[in-house]
Amino acid sequence: MWFLQPCFKVCGSRESKLFSILEELELRGVNALEELLNLGRFPGLRVVVRMTGIKSLKHIDFEASSATENALLPMLEELELRDMNALEELPNLGGFPCLRVVQELELRDMHALEEFSTAEHFPHLRVLRMEGMRLLKHIGLASVDAIENDLFPMLEELELMDLPVLEELPDLGSLPCLKSLRMRMMSMLKHIDFAFSGATEKVLLPRVETLVLRDLEALEELPSNLGRLPCLKLLNIANISAVKQIGHGFFSTEAISKCFLSLENLVISDMPACEGWCWIDDSDLFPSLQRLVIYGCPKLEWLPPLPPSLTY
Repeated sequence: MWFLQPCFKVCGSRESKLFSILEELELRGVNALEELLNLGRFPGLRVVVRMTGIKSLKHIDFEASSATENALLPMLEELELRDMNALEELPNLGGFPCLRVVQELELRDMHALEEFSTAEHFPHLRVLRMEGMRLLKHIGLASVDAIENDLFPMLEELELMDLPVLEELPDLGSLPCLKSLRMRMMSMLKHIDFAFSGATEKVLLPRVETLVLRDLEALEELPSNLGRLPCLKLLNIANISAVKQIGHGFFSTEAISKCFLSLENLVISDMPACEGWCWIDDSDLFPSLQRLVIYGCPKLEWLPPLPPSLTY
């Protein structure tokens, strides 16, 4: 079911059963619509809710927003919100018991949104993308003191892209199932901390295989302890123009026998200020490295010891 004109309104009592067998809902280009209320009237919605290009929409109400389980949309699995330039706050998204595909959530091009915060639990979500949110200044996902991020226990892919005024990342926690982390086009971000606090603490990001850091012009140093990510296979670092040196903390802030145990592909590009590397002596660096690509680094004078496994 989809609508192209500003004529959609859901109303009625809690007991009403409008469109009781409706499984898919799409609202697209309803540019005069400023408010959506009582969307929880569709008990059969299962496949997807898509809201795209609703330029004037400021508020969405899924009903039962304070409940721990949203009984009004008990079967919803996919949700997509995109190109909603006037949306001032996000609805409560943690109450949908079956919601699992955040790829379809895609928080994208919400130009009026300044903050995204939640203390809700997302037990099934696997993909989260936030892109093109020009005024977003704060992301709050977990407690500062949390060692393990309980909000996204199944999250496998996280992408933060084109967030030009975001200066600080939230505490990402351990994200125990995360496999891909991509941060791009965040021109005011100065620091990234994956919060390793010592060898006795639980390893954070234990399953990350892909890490991309691109177009982070204000980043003053590369994140520490990347060499301790046990499953990291691909590391792409590009256009981080303020970094002058890749310090030993890039490998680990503590002495360890092997760094980047699983890394196979390393790409470093467009770092015009970077002059060299520091590394931990007597450590086995990049024991699995097969492909190394470095370009656009005119001041780089030396590299760390490279392994015999390198083929490219």
